[in-house]
Amino acid sequence: IGNIVLAKVGVAYEDINAQIDGEIKFSEELMNVRINAAVGRNTAELKGSIRNYLKDPDIKMNLYSKKIFIDELIPASAEKPGLKPGKNETVKEKKGQKERGPLKLKLKAEGMVRIDSAVYKGMTMSNFFMKYSFRDNKLEIPKMTANVGKGKFDLKSVLDFSQTGYRYDLSTNLDSLHAQDVVNAFFPTAKDTVFGLLSFNLKMRGAGTLPESIKKNLVANCEFNIKDGKITNLELTKKLSRFMNIDELETINLRKANGKVDIKNGVVRLDSVFSSDDIEMDPKGKIGLDETLDLEFDLKLSSRLTDKALLNSSIAKFMKNEQGWGVIPLKISGTFSEPS
Repeated sequence: IGNIVLAKVGVAYEDINAQIDGEIKFSEELMNVRINAAVGRNTAELKGSIRNYLKDPDIKMNLYSKKIFIDELIPASAEKPGLKPGKNETVKEKKGQKERGPLKLKLKAEGMVRIDSAVYKGMTMSNFFMKYSFRDNKLEIPKMTANVGKGKFDLKSVLDFSQTGYRYDLSTNLDSLHAQDVVNAFFPTAKDTVFGLLSFNLKMRGAGTLPESIKKNLVANCEFNIKDGKITNLELTKKLSRFMNIDELETINLRKANGKVDIKNGVVRLDSVFSSDDIEMDPKGKIGLDETLDLEFDLKLSSRLTDKALLNSSIAKFMKNEQGWGVIPLKISGTFSEPS
């Protein structure tokens, strides 16, 4: 039987420096933990118990934080991996690199995480809640929810560490999130290109810890919807605008957009419809995970833009539908950064 009191204990790991206060009480079979940790502006309270901590630990642990700045908790080395692709390059795996072997941890864990407010790359989440359990080297998250702006998301997942290369299964739905917040936070190369209210349902499964394995094994399907948005600052829309000599195509204001995305064998299959007062298009085709494009669609222009195109563009072979809109069949190849 013992008692450990921690008072302003410093812990350093890579670029992170933490200060810990709290108390740990233990007997031969049970350890009770109450710890307060601070990393810069981040604070968290950890409370719970560990039974059989000397042999096969059975952990019950809850975490609470009033506010967390996630960016400050990510070491700089994680943001700057040693192998970075340049233009027209991809990250290559080191020769002889193998998938990570299975974990063989003899422990069980369960608990809850509550965070009143979290900030990540400018995106603020509130009322974050997660329930978790770890058994047989499988991490299950049966519930993860949060509010993001006026929207919300729900997620559940299973990560299986008991097999070589690991396996994962995830499903989530987002309702009425600002598309720019999601894109800017998780797809920085597409920063400030997509705006509007985004909703989607996503199911995803896969395996692997190496880039090529992840691409090969990833299977996903997603249905999405965007309301009152716009697409801008894309090389694709810029080239389309120059090709048609119509300024309005460089920034496309969307009344609505919806579609399906399926991912399999490293290829994204897109089936979608985008519409505004002056423009409609229905991109269908393939997008490689290496950003290669193979899309075909009809670009429909309102009579106002059709007349403008006929005046300004060398393309004069328009078919008009019953509503008087011009219809231009297009094929797009190349890549996102250099479409043709």
